[in-house]
Amino acid sequence: MKKSLLGLVAGTALTLGATACSTSGTTGASGAGTTTLATSSTTSASAESGSQGTTAVTAVTGTTVATTAGLTTAVTKALQSESLALEAYQRIVTAFGGVSPFSGILTGEQQHVSTLEQVAQGHSIALPPGPSVAPNAPTTKTAACQLGVGLEQGLVDLYDNLLPQVTRYPDVTRAFTALRTVAQGSYLPALQRCV
Repeated sequence: MKKSLLGLVAGTALTLGATACSTSGTTGASGAGTTTLATSSTTSASAESGSQGTTAVTAVTGTTVATTAGLTTAVTKALQSESLALEAYQRIVTAFGGVSPFSGILTGEQQHVSTLEQVAQGHSIALPPGPSVAPNAPTTKTAACQLGVGLEQGLVDLYDNLLPQVTRYPDVTRAFTALRTVAQGSYLPALQRCV
């Protein structure tokens, strides 16, 4: 069974908003890309109740798109996981300076969070709180690379799980696919080389 990105570091309690998670392994969500989406939400007919079948209708770039609780959950998970990865890379760069590959990945993760915030806003999804606790920066660059490998593999796994849930939303599918592609094709290999 795959764990969420919250299950990142053994023995570390990670908190995202109201969700606390005590972990005992390494895994995560997915992430990637520097995709920018230009969607604009203009109306919202009803609020979501949280059940899978409840729908809010939102006008996005002139097309009516049904926003389900499943979409809200998927976008929220992706945004929380990318935010956690961003916080972890910020701590690594603070500890080690702007060394490769972390400085470039940090910049990319900032763009990933921004992309997902745009997706959420385009579907009238409330932005979740950011992580209140991220893993501490490891004490060696090798350990930092290992942590990054876990983060990026977790992001790939997360997007593999989320993509089938958002097939009705082409903009979300494009964003998730781009983020997954960068995590697997760019960040993961760079971090594996430095291990």
